Amino acid sequence: MNVLVSGASGFVGRHIVELLLEKGHTVYALSRSAEENQKNWPKINWIQWNNAQHVADLGSINKLDAVINLAGEGLDSKRWSNGQKKEIFNSRVDGTKAIFEMLKAHSLKPEVFVSTSAVGIYGHHDSGEVVEDSATTKDFLANLCKDWEAVVTENSSHYDRSVIVRVGLVLGKGGGMISKLVPLFRLGLGGKLGSGNFFMSWIHVKDLARIYVSAIEDSSKKGVYNGTAPFPVKNAEFTKVLSDTVVRPAHLNVPRFALRIAVGEMADYMLKGAKVVPSRLKQEDFHFLYPTIERAIKDVVSKA
Repeated sequence: MNVLVSGASGFVGRHIVELLLEKGHTVYALSRSAEENQKNWPKINWIQWNNAQHVADLGSINKLDAVINLAGEGLDSKRWSNGQKKEIFNSRVDGTKAIFEMLKAHSLKPEVFVSTSAVGIYGHHDSGEVVEDSATTKDFLANLCKDWEAVVTENSSHYDRSVIVRVGLVLGKGGGMISKLVPLFRLGLGGKLGSGNFFMSWIHVKDLARIYVSAIEDSSKKGVYNGTAPFPVKNAEFTKVLSDTVVRPAHLNVPRFALRIAVGEMADYMLKGAKVVPSRLKQEDFHFLYPTIERAIKDVVSKA
């Protein structure tokens, strides 16, 4: 299949692209640094993406079978000022709109359009499992996700089927939040956040990549999927497993006020969560390589 990927050079994108190439697919990737990436990763057809204007020339693609849309400003890349929140919104919503405009301009109609969202759309839940058809909430992240997903729905004439993956906390080597946590825990500076009594719905990056690739390869897949592992854990348990794995104590506790001082408004989301489960993937017997937090963290902190 000929697959166009936005966000291919990011933490999740790199794993998806590697899996696509391994499975024999041809990859076209939008990038703000196409020329440099072409030198470093020549097996991919890199296409220059003008991030400010959301413009790219897709003229090199004669036939397009699938799109995997991952692009977006990192939620934790900067403190959430009003300007940064606007950048987060525009990079996702306007960026996705631009991809559809480019498909239209080049008369490309993929069989499947796979886009990204987040479990933040469900908001905070103290108890009970959250599945794909659970109620959503209204706050900055939830509204962002709704608008992001709506762009895909509103452009249904540009593809035959669509899949939206609502992603949880992504764990893996070389990226994501845990890459910052492991060094702290190894120094004995780890600890739970706040009370530690909130759920963390997580997924290993290799399983997430397999979800995206299965979405383009399996024509029966359509609609919303929770991109999370089958066993969410509370922050206190996550902290204990990480501490036990690196064999260092984690007696510290980061209180709410300290986290608020450190990261601002984002702290309110870091101290809340929901027990989001991948109901549809479980029904389809999707095989998780890392179903438990113990197995995932063991892989992340291993030296190999």
